[in-house]
Amino acid sequence: MRRNYLKVGDQADNGATIIEGIDKVSYGGMYLTYLYAKVRCPVCNTIGMIIPSGPRRPGYWMGKEPALHNDLCACKCDPKPRLISSQNGMFMSFEPQELAAMGFSPTGMPLPKSSLPVGRGDQDLAESTKNNPASGPSGQPATYCSYLDGSKSRIDAPADFYVSRNTMSLSPGKSTQVDFPAGGAAAATQYDAKVGGKEIPIFVPTRPPADGLPMIGERQLAKALEKLPPQNLENIGQITTNASANPEDAIWRRDYGQADFSSAATASLKQGVAFYPWAAWKGQGEIPQRYIDSTMLHETGHQVSEALWKNPAMKQRFEDAISSDGQAPSQYARRNANEDFAESGNMYWSSKGTPCEAEGRKRYPARFAYFDSVSK
Repeated sequence: MRRNYLKVGDQADNGATIIEGIDKVSYGGMYLTYLYAKVRCPVCNTIGMIIPSGPRRPGYWMGKEPALHNDLCACKCDPKPRLISSQNGMFMSFEPQELAAMGFSPTGMPLPKSSLPVGRGDQDLAESTKNNPASGPSGQPATYCSYLDGSKSRIDAPADFYVSRNTMSLSPGKSTQVDFPAGGAAAATQYDAKVGGKEIPIFVPTRPPADGLPMIGERQLAKALEKLPPQNLENIGQITTNASANPEDAIWRRDYGQADFSSAATASLKQGVAFYPWAAWKGQGEIPQRYIDSTMLHETGHQVSEALWKNPAMKQRFEDAISSDGQAPSQYARRNANEDFAESGNMYWSSKGTPCEAEGRKRYPARFAYFDSVSK
């Protein structure tokens, strides 16, 4: 399978036209274009932007990630128009086994979901030796560090990489009322986790999710708190585990062009950290701690960046690191700088002190230098 590069002037299937390109990168006399470049749509009469859809490899031209045939135009049209390349001389090609490792069929269609957590993109744990795999530490399989090679949907380190950094105790539960991010005000049980000298309330709804969907409990959430670095801990106001799906999932489905998108968790300084039912685990038993640890590290990373980037210079420094490294640590990191920061933080802290840290520093030197400078 191959996907041709898009360029300025290429149109979508509804007539929307790409109007921004990459300076100094051209083909056939027209600039090639990039993700999040502007698109003028005559149907909804708005200026939209290009968003990713389908398989791709990480890579940057002049600090921008190129757009490909069949990427989407994010305008007000529903469904989102698909962009069509007018040239076939420059393209990105994929072998079937490489597509499978990325979670796609030989024609580039998403494979059926596995019974793994969803919410920040489909989880892909296939330890493929294709697609430029990371080298492994001595005595480990060659793919041991491949979780950070950029080919996976999201960063999920080996379970033993999420190590306890803090002492933790959990109080008995007490009845209360809470305004949950999903579902609003409802009866709940409050548990107080004391972690590294900080007390963090965890709110669990009294009523379980409908249809037997799995809900992450207070003990697994508290266990994940043990493994957070200091700057991730200091920004948490509260944690909620919700009985209903994220009410904003419809917005993300539209913006991401992914009809089955569902949030595993969300976070902000104001809201705290909110976990939602993980539908893919229905009937599978308890969700493995590894994925909860990974998700907690990612979501609290959003709070860290929100606090850091109140100083615009700190955000610019990270965006410069993205451009300097020239590749992203996961497919989800490619969505925007916020997701890249959260995924990069997960990669940084999970690999730190392990044999895979050297591999991460080799692949992403600018990101590691950034996190070195802001770590406590």
